[in-house]
Amino acid sequence: MNGLVTALMGHTRSEAALQFRLRMFTALSFILSLALGMAFYVLYSQFHVVRQQKEVEIIAANQGAALREQLNHCLAATYALAAILRESDGAIRNFDVLAAEMIQMYGGIDSLQLAKDGVVSHVVPISGNAQIIGHDLLKDPERNKEALHAIRTRRLTLAGPLDLRQGGRAIIGRLPVFLHGENGNEQFWGFATAVISVPELIGLSGLRELARSGYDYELVHVRSDADERQIFARTGNAALDDPVITTIDVPNGKWILNLAPADGWWEPALSWLAAAAVLLASVLVSLFTHATFKQPLLLRREVAERTQDLAQANRTLTNEIAERERTEENLRKLSRAVEQSANAVVITDREGIIEYVNPWFTRITGYTPQEVLGKTPRVLKSGETHPETYKRLWETITTGKEWTGELHNTKKNGELYWCLEVISPLKDDDGNITHFVAVTEDISERKQTEQTIRHLAFHDPLTGLPNRRLFNDRLQQATARRHRKDNAFALMLLDLDRFKTVNDTLGHDIGDALLKAVAARLLGCTREGDTLARMGGDEFALIALEVGQPEDMARMAKKLIDVLKEPFVLSGHELYVTTSMGVTLYPNDATDADALVKNADIALYRAKDLGRNNFQFFTGDMNAAMMQRLRLESAMRGASERNEFMLQYQPQVDATSGVIHGTEALIRWRHPEYGMISPGQFIPLAEETGMIVQIGEWILRTACTQAKAWQQAGRPMRVAVNLSARQFHQGDLAETVAHILKELDLPAELLEVELTEGILMEDTAQTTAVLVKLHEMGVQISIDDFGTGYSSLSYLKRLPIQILKIDQTFVRDIHTDSDDRAIVTAVIALAHSMKLKVVAEGVETPEQQAFLKEHACDMMQGYLFSRPVSGDEVLALMASGVPLPA
Repeated sequence: MNGLVTALMGHTRSEAALQFRLRMFTALSFILSLALGMAFYVLYSQFHVVRQQKEVEIIAANQGAALREQLNHCLAATYALAAILRESDGAIRNFDVLAAEMIQMYGGIDSLQLAKDGVVSHVVPISGNAQIIGHDLLKDPERNKEALHAIRTRRLTLAGPLDLRQGGRAIIGRLPVFLHGENGNEQFWGFATAVISVPELIGLSGLRELARSGYDYELVHVRSDADERQIFARTGNAALDDPVITTIDVPNGKWILNLAPADGWWEPALSWLAAAAVLLASVLVSLFTHATFKQPLLLRREVAERTQDLAQANRTLTNEIAERERTEENLRKLSRAVEQSANAVVITDREGIIEYVNPWFTRITGYTPQEVLGKTPRVLKSGETHPETYKRLWETITTGKEWTGELHNTKKNGELYWCLEVISPLKDDDGNITHFVAVTEDISERKQTEQTIRHLAFHDPLTGLPNRRLFNDRLQQATARRHRKDNAFALMLLDLDRFKTVNDTLGHDIGDALLKAVAARLLGCTREGDTLARMGGDEFALIALEVGQPEDMARMAKKLIDVLKEPFVLSGHELYVTTSMGVTLYPNDATDADALVKNADIALYRAKDLGRNNFQFFTGDMNAAMMQRLRLESAMRGASERNEFMLQYQPQVDATSGVIHGTEALIRWRHPEYGMISPGQFIPLAEETGMIVQIGEWILRTACTQAKAWQQAGRPMRVAVNLSARQFHQGDLAETVAHILKELDLPAELLEVELTEGILMEDTAQTTAVLVKLHEMGVQISIDDFGTGYSSLSYLKRLPIQILKIDQTFVRDIHTDSDDRAIVTAVIALAHSMKLKVVAEGVETPEQQAFLKEHACDMMQGYLFSRPVSGDEVLALMASGVPLPA
């Protein structure tokens, strides 16, 4: 009994101990499972954050590259504009049309601008931007820092982001343009500017798509010359939580892109799910432990060992599950990256059979996956790529190496496109090639842009002909090639006669249309292998290869002259064009390109001197004449300061009484070495070089000084001064005349200015304004050589003219030629009907005088009365009191 009790008590104590141990092991298992689960959860959360940060870093890097590429794409327009400006030597033609096309080509540009000498002179589009015309960038203290930096470094600089005067927020790229000056050094011309809208740049670069995909971003501008940070684009106003930072290098600074998930790095839903999983696992483990320890005490060791095995299996299973999850996530990311890639991806087997294409492949080529799976990439072959390229491609990838290159393929619709291919082999664990992966980027637009820029750099944008740069290159090639082959070729320079008249009277649009029509006709007369180029303005050049004899070139030159004689009908206007040509032969005249161009230019000047509308071959005498012309030009500079110029005065007498009523001032040049030089030699040269403006002002001041001397001697008399076209349109003629009259205290009615009909027709608005000012002063205005120019009668009515001068060509044969008599009679009658006085020039015989007097001509001038004499001799003639022949 006692033993039974003892046994029962021992069993009870054993059962109690067993229950205690069971509870203790159950609690410990729950706590241990919970601790392990929490540790796993913490490690998994950290891994999740790191993984997410890596993904964001990749996205930020790609987005930064896209932003930089879009910015560079927009700024490329400034380089194209600079190339055009340097090619045209700073001349701005068709900027509105060209800039509009470039804005369409370079997406994201708000406007294109040109700023000559830093002052905005052209802007496209003009709508909404007109207020910035005339804005001086270099004098604007708020915005000139980047402009001055661009000039100093001769590199493109980026200004902004900043608020525009015309509204909006933009980034401004300014590229300084330097042109070759007269001394051979480069001189600053101005800026080619691209204004890039910040919202448009953000949109085109894809940043807004990131915001829609659940990311917040900040875009910060940091200037290179100052620690100054400016946030110019962001989502929301709150600061980002531990963002990923990407630096983007831009001209004269950098941009910083900060990127972070909009909801933070933690995922609350995943946290709750993980916590629930850990708790459930802990409960399951504790229940398992409890069930295990219910077995008899004898089975405890086996249960402990099995529990240990189960714990190890649990750890292994946990690791396998985690590894599988990581693998599946990586596969999902890789799949998303391939599917969403902006490049076409093609996967083939070892034999090149297509097994997979992504959506972008269909977008580029037009082929759906069903149409290409099971086929080879030969379906894209266009025949434009050289077979050797395909051979090298296959040899490279089959040896296990990556191949990169450009292919010219064809789309499903037959359209050709350029692509950049990167083809990589895939290998198994043993290193055997199993598949090939091709990543394709469509670079057709880039190729087209490059081709356009190359064409603009070497061709005239108006006519499409080779420009001066391409012409010089082909001329150099011709001299080198022909020198080797000992064969001849010809160089011809062509210049349209009086083309400026078309521009001034009908406008530049008609002038441009005429240049294109002329280029087309000339091109139709050239042979294959010849080069026809536009050198600028209305000047063309032709390299004619395989020219056997000068007679061959003469026939070709005559053919070109004849083909241009046919009228051009443009916008309802029928235009007739003639051309002057200069021809030189290689190697007879010269053997290097520069000498050939110089010889052709000299021959062209000779053709113009001989009356235009002809061609001239270069000769050695022409070179001597050109050297004489250069010496004359050099001697003429400073001739007035050396007192080599002098004025003589030819009297103008009353046709009835013979009394001197006025004089015409005529310039003479007395050179210490060359002697007396005729005005016919140096006046045209002065007109061409522009020195006529300085010489004309000297003539005006000297003649007025002489008129003042006559007035002070008690013989007030009007003096007539001839004005040239350049003198009339350059400088402020009316103010110059007023200043001289005031300085000398000379009455305005004692001064007469003589103008040709050509001056009156060149610029009606400016001409009228200047003549009205002179008339209001009291200056007399006369038309010289009337009837030899345009003979338009409308200006006689509109302009304040008092005197008509009949040219001596009509007076010379007035007593023998009935046509001259009719013209002179009609001019006198016309002038008197409009209350104008008439002066006849070149009167040398009594018969001429008698006819003019009979038809009531007011005044006469010529050798019959007096040759041109000095001012003192004119005073002596007046003081003699004897009338001149009348």
